[in-house]
Amino acid sequence: MTVKELIMELAPFSGDTEIVTRDFENIESVYQVTLTHDNYPYGKPDNTVVVLD
Repeated sequence: MTVKELIMELAPFSGDTEIVTRDFENIESVYQVTLTHDNYPYGKPDNTVVVLD
């Protein structure tokens, strides 16, 4: 899912609605990381993702 798709999924909800994980834990941080795949010759290109933690 992309950030754009997530925003569209959340659009119907009130901006004051709390978001939790499936285990009803609070999301404490949002950050961006780059995944590197070094499994030559089957490696994939690096991919930057957003993590909800």
